[in-house]
Amino acid sequence: MTGDLKKYRIDACLEEMTVKENRQAQELFPRLLKISVNTFRNYRNIKLSDHQDIPHEKVRLLEILLGLEPNALLNYEPVGKTFKQIFEELKDIEYPKIFLESPAGRQFFKTWMEQRNCGNIK
Repeated sequence: MTGDLKKYRIDACLEEMTVKENRQAQELFPRLLKISVNTFRNYRNIKLSDHQDIPHEKVRLLEILLGLEPNALLNYEPVGKTFKQIFEELKDIEYPKIFLESPAGRQFFKTWMEQRNCGNIK
């Protein structure tokens, strides 16, 4: 089901307009966003499961054009952890696995920790 769900509510917002407004919006929005008509069509068809995204600036401009609040164009709720939450989870691990996978990563982490006086790094 989520494979068919669109990532952005562009079509739903256009459908709320009158036929005349909808037609004018589909002609005018690409010009205002400085994108091609095909790109605008592609933006409208991005599925929730797709890795493709609309650049944030374009999403925000679309929200303004459609009279929406920030993030109201999204058909999903973005979730994630803050840096502090991730750091708290990793602070008891001497070297997170991602840094152990390469000598350059390990050296980067070691230097980063030393610069912040985070104790002795072996």
